[in-house]
Amino acid sequence: MTISVTANLPPGFNTRKASHDEIRQLVELCRRHKVKRNMLLNKRINFFDDLKRIGRYVKALEDSGGITSITLADPCIVPFLRKMFPKIALQSSVYMNIDSEHKVKEAVKMGMTEFTLDVSCNRHARSLDAIREARKHLPGITIKLLANHGCYLHCFY
Repeated sequence: MTISVTANLPPGFNTRKASHDEIRQLVELCRRHKVKRNMLLNKRINFFDDLKRIGRYVKALEDSGGITSITLADPCIVPFLRKMFPKIALQSSVYMNIDSEHKVKEAVKMGMTEFTLDVSCNRHARSLDAIREARKHLPGITIKLLANHGCYLHCFY
C-alpha cells in the first residue's frame, strides 16, 4: 500500500530549514507507521563532493529507519547511487525528461526502478502506449504521470 501525505502548511512554515534532528524524528515516525521515506534531489549534481555529502546524509538517516527511495533529476549520478545504496529504490524526477520507451529501458539498465514521466507524455498517446508496452517486458518497474501539471484547459501546448 502506498500512502501519500499532503498538507496545507501555514504561511511561513517552509521558510526555514528543518534541523537534522527534526528530519531524523520524522523519518523514525514514518518508519514506525510503515510510511515510505523519499529523498528528493531535483537538481543537477555538479561536483563529486555533493555526491559524497548526499551519501553521508542518507547513511546518517539509516539509524532512524532510513530512506526507502531517492527521486533524482540527474541521470549521471544513478550508477553512483545504485552502488552506494543497492536496496534503495531510485526514481526519476519529472525533470529527468523520461519521455520515451528508449529512455526508460536505458534508465532501467542503470538501476532505476520508478519513473515519473516528462509532462509532455501526458499529451502524446503514442509515447505512453510504447512505454506501457515496454513495461510488460520490464518487471518490477513503476510508471507515474504528473497529473496536476499547470496548463489551462484548451492550452495550445
